[in-house]
Order: sequence, then structure tokens, then C-alpha cells
Amino acid sequence: MDTAEEIPIATAKPVIIGLYGLSGAGKTYLIDRLKHALEEENFTFYDGSTVIGAVVPGGIEAFKELDTNEQNHFRARAIKKIRDQCAERKTIGVVAGHLFLENEDRQGEWERVVTQCDLETYTHIIYLDVDAETIINRRQGDTKRTRPFISVEELKMMKEQEKSELTVLCRENRIQYSILAPRRGESLEESLIMRLRDFKGHNEVENISRVERLVDEIMYTESDQLRTVLIFDGDKTLSIEDTGKQFWKIAPEKSSDTAHDPLEEIFASPLQYSYHAFRQAMYLYQDTFNDEEFEAACKSVAKKVSVRPEILNLLKGIMDTQYVGAMVVTCGLRRVWEIVLKNIGLSERVKVIGGNRIKDYYVVTPEVKAAVVIRLRDFHQLYVCAFGDSPLDIAMLKEADQSFVVVGTEVGRSKRMDVELKRAIENDGLHVGQILTPSTVSPRLPGMLKIIPIEDQGFIDSMFDRRGLHIFHKTTDPATKILATKMRDPANRGPNLCKHHRRAGQDLTETFITKLLGLQEYTLQSVQGSKTQGFRLLGEENTAIVPILRGGAPMAEGVWKILTCAAFLHAKVPSDLGPKHLEPHHTVILVDSVINNGTTIVEFVEHIREINPEIRIIVAAGVVQASSIAKGSKLWAIARVSKLEITALRISENKYTGKGATDTGHRLFNTTYID
Repeated sequence: MDTAEEIPIATAKPVIIGLYGLSGAGKTYLIDRLKHALEEENFTFYDGSTVIGAVVPGGIEAFKELDTNEQNHFRARAIKKIRDQCAERKTIGVVAGHLFLENEDRQGEWERVVTQCDLETYTHIIYLDVDAETIINRRQGDTKRTRPFISVEELKMMKEQEKSELTVLCRENRIQYSILAPRRGESLEESLIMRLRDFKGHNEVENISRVERLVDEIMYTESDQLRTVLIFDGDKTLSIEDTGKQFWKIAPEKSSDTAHDPLEEIFASPLQYSYHAFRQAMYLYQDTFNDEEFEAACKSVAKKVSVRPEILNLLKGIMDTQYVGAMVVTCGLRRVWEIVLKNIGLSERVKVIGGNRIKDYYVVTPEVKAAVVIRLRDFHQLYVCAFGDSPLDIAMLKEADQSFVVVGTEVGRSKRMDVELKRAIENDGLHVGQILTPSTVSPRLPGMLKIIPIEDQGFIDSMFDRRGLHIFHKTTDPATKILATKMRDPANRGPNLCKHHRRAGQDLTETFITKLLGLQEYTLQSVQGSKTQGFRLLGEENTAIVPILRGGAPMAEGVWKILTCAAFLHAKVPSDLGPKHLEPHHTVILVDSVINNGTTIVEFVEHIREINPEIRIIVAAGVVQASSIAKGSKLWAIARVSKLEITALRISENKYTGKGATDTGHRLFNTTYID
């Protein structure tokens, strides 16, 4: 006869949940209750023994007469039948099963009845951890079945053995495992239903989607002026402490083995730091603590946690600006960090993403951390700076616009971080700086990671730079309306139209550009011959005016009439500007008569920033189409990384692009006959 291992298991597994526990734990009773409570929710319920009886010729009594190999074969047939039915019906299977069964012929002997097919089929197992005394009472009161006598001590021993073995088996086979014990004030049935619903709707893809939706909800409460978000890991980044370790030290009576950290045991298992491992960690908290106990333990841990003073100063800075926000994204205890931030007055502005309870609906993994950064960067088009300390943060650091490794004392550091960091830098092109806390500690990877002085004002200013698109226009100004009318009048063309464009360039410069550049004070000799103080534009001699030919030339001449010390560079395409043209300059003013979709400006901005990322870019335009500067536009996206200032005579809702007689360039130079 074929063995159980020879029965193939489908690769695309349906969700099959095993309901385990000793005989008398209440599995059959709960299955019957669940059939009614969840009849509309796409679950199918099975009693394992009943299904075995259905696949064995002669039923369950004939099954009992078979040898062990034959029994295992039919057990495998039964679980395969359940799996195939659930796959065909697209339902969630819930199966009452056993790890061990007492031998009815030999008192005191137990038979291990779980098969490899079971372990390859189950996606989740819930163990009913009912106390031995209750089980004894139920067995004695069972009038439908004759059960052999078992002592309370033997039941306690077998229950602990089952829980221990299932812990190992589930980790080895990537089965989500939850131990469900009755709690005062909680319905066992309701707790079981909550777990079944969670198992039904949770997977890696949905987990990330839930976090992305949470990020969106947080962003919708932020100011429209938000341009930069600082993302922090929690443990060992914001603080010296590991809140997970602190948590289990505070509540040792809840751990079955106080000599070991139960979280470390999960991550040291074959699950490592996978989605399944973090889900298992969530269930460790869920199964061990009720809501009140969990909250109390989190409050106790929070009292022992202090935010690194260097980072605290940075966080406090966001309280005074609407342009910068912050988030803590932690694989650890969200509730602890919420309390810590509340205690220091930052909870209103610094939100926390982290999942440790079923009701959180998600867990944070390294992939989730990266997804948060990507969502902020690409969907919300924000500039993201990420701070982390361990290999779990590297995926997040790779995706951020700026990344920083927080380095603490050597004793408290992640031992694997140097190796993982070096690999990410050499193989994946990670660009990252390191922040030493305190500044006297030895750095990581000397020579490979630049040390960033977090107290330095230049660093702080870079975090709080007003990135994004900054628009200045005169659309509603009466004088502007008169000038704009002359520029739009088809009767004006050639030199006469150029004159109005030059006037527009002057007007934009006098109204906006001079204010953006600022003034500097200098000493000069007055007409009376004495020294006096005067003013001139700041950095005017280090400014370049670039007309985007040919439509921008007349307006650029108007800008130049005010900024007489600035360089005037002609450029028809971005490549006309090389390093030698831009090297002396701190500011470039790009001038065009009309911005339609912003493509040309974006090409120039990208080219200039490739040569000099630090150079300031100001755009001067006669007309800017509103859609070209809307959120999600090309110009909005290019301004995400570094501030882009646009000055315009007017903003237009008209999306028409001129051609021939209506093209601004042709009208300026009397070449309307070309198109």
C-alpha cells in the first residue's frame, strides 16, 4: 500500500486551519457552534475522524483494525480530500484534528497521529489550551463515548508536550500557530471566531496593502504643505533600549521559560525574519496577554524608555513646521512607542506604525518598512529620510531619498549589520551616512560610511529644507491683466510683442525674483564723499539667466535688465549647458514664455541637477498651465527631491498648446508661416 508521503500535495494551497487539542478540549462542540456562527462567511468545517471514516472501506471501525502505515495512508487521503474540496469550492477549511491520541487498548500510551501530509496541508493551527481538570470533567460526563481513565497529571503532561511539539512542527513547516486558552470575561467561541477571520483574510500581499492604506489615512490628516517625512525605526534607533526584551522581562510569569526570550526563539527558528515569523510574534503577544495585561505591560516598558537626546532635538523641530513630518515604523511594540511619544509631547505630530494584536490587522516586516517609504515617495510624492540601526531596516534605507544608520555603543549594536550593510553598499548601490550616538562611539565600516554630525546646523537645515514646488504668480493683479492682454492680442507680434515680453520679465524679477534672491548690505561712497551703507541683490554675480530658446529670449532680456550682473546663457536644449557654464553659479533662472505640460522645464532641471545637485533653480514664465503644476504632474515630481520655485505672470486653466499663428515663439519672431 502507498505511504502517506507518496500522495501529492497541491502547490497552490487553500487556507486549511487545524483545530487541535486533547480529547475533551471541546473541538467537536466548537465546530458545531462555528457552523452556525460563520455559515455566511465561506468556511467549511470538518471533523477529522468523520472524514477518515468516509475514505476507509468499512468506516472508522475498520480503520481502527489497520496497522500504523495503513492508518497513516488513510489519514493522508482524508486531509487530501479536505484540501481538494476547499480548493474546488474556494472555501476556508477548519478541521478538528489531533497530534496525539490515547491508546484505548493500552492505558498510559499515546500514539502520534499527525502525518507529513497534515503538516504540508495546514496553513494554520489553533490549539485549544483547556485546563486538565475541565477536560477530565468533560470526559467523565460524556455519555456518547466511552473514554479510558486518564489522570490530571498525565493530561497536563500531554498538553504541554503537544504545545511544545506543535510549536516546533509549525515553525519548521511555516504553519501559523496560535494557542487559545479560556480567559475570564472572554468567550472562547468569540476568541476563536476572531482568529478564524484573521487567518481567512491575512496574507503577505494584503498585509502590505493594509499598511499602505494606513499610510494614506495618516497623510490625509497632514498639512497640504508637507514636503518631507522622517521615518524612524524604534528599538535601538530612537532609543538605546530593545522594548521587546524589556517587555518579556517585565512579565516573566507569562513566559513558560524565563531563561529564554520567546521572541528570539521565533526569529532563530526556520521562520527567521519572514512575514510568517512576525505574524507568529504577533500571536505570541495575542495568546499570552489579554488587552488589559498587554496595555499595562506596554505602559511599564514605556516608563523605562528614553529617546536618544540627539534624535529628540530633531523630532522636536517638526513641531514648529508644517513642511516636515515624522513617523515611527517599528517591527516591535507600537503601543510602547505611542506612549513614549505621548509622554514627551510628540504624539500629535509623530505617528507610529506597528502591529502586535489581531485588531491591528497588520504586522511590520522589513518589506513593509520599505513599502511605507515607497508609498510616501511615489504615491504621496514626498521626500523621505530614513533612520535605522539593524539589518531589518536595510530595505527601508535602500528606498529612501536619504538614509542614515544610527550607531550606538558596540555592546548594544546588531552584530550582523556590518556584513549586511557592506553587501547592500557594494551590491545594491545603497548610499547611507552614519550618525554616532553618542559622538564618541566607534563608527561602523570606517571609510565606507560618512559620519553625519546630527547636531550640526547644516544637517538640521537639510532635514527641514522647504522642498517641493513653490509657485508665485500675479494672475489676479490688475496691472498684470493689462500686460497679459497685450501679450495675448494677435495684433501684437514681432518687436512689439517682444517689448511686452521684456516688460513681463522685468515685472516678474522686480516682484518675485529679487525677493527670492534676497539682499546683501555693502559699503559705498556717497555723493558727499563719505562712506555709507547700500544694498544689492545677494549673489547676483553668481546667477545665470538661461532663456529656453527661442520663446523665452525676450522675457529673459527683461530679467537681465534688472539682474545686470548675472550671466546670460543661451540654451536650446539641456545639453547646451555644460559644467563649465554652471560651475561659477549658485542660482540658475530658467525663462520660458509658456509652460504647457512642463516637459521641457523638467528636462532642463534634471540636466542641471545632474551637473550640480546643490544649485538653486528658479523658473520665470509668462503663462503656466495649471495642470502642469498640479500634484502628480512632472514638475511636482521633480520638485520632490529639491525645491523648485516658479514665478509666473499668470496661471491658466486653458490646456490649449499653440501652433502656427498661435504659437508664442512664431508670433514673437514673425515666423507663423512655418507651421
